[in-house]
Amino acid sequence: MHWYRAKWKPGTDFGFDTIIDKPEWRAGLSGEERELYERWNQGWSREERAGWSMSNPDRRPLEIEEGRQMTPFFIDQALAWMEKRSRPFLCILSLYE
Repeated sequence: MHWYRAKWKPGTDFGFDTIIDKPEWRAGLSGEERELYERWNQGWSREERAGWSMSNPDRRPLEIEEGRQMTPFFIDQALAWMEKRSRPFLCILSLYE
């Protein structure tokens, strides 16, 4: 499901109450961290690759502190969301890495 914003119009919710994706992670980054991420992800836009994209084609490490990267963010968000639930629920966690 993590590709939904690339394929569907903004605001599409697929029936979920909550969706947290890359834009939410990026919103919490500092300006310097966003710049590091953009440089790391540079060169593989959809336009450059005829409709498909891939992050970090050179396999360089992302120079953002590990705890501030996407995977820890999504795990923390999922855990926080689940801790608030007292009834049966469905949580889907899809990691980019």
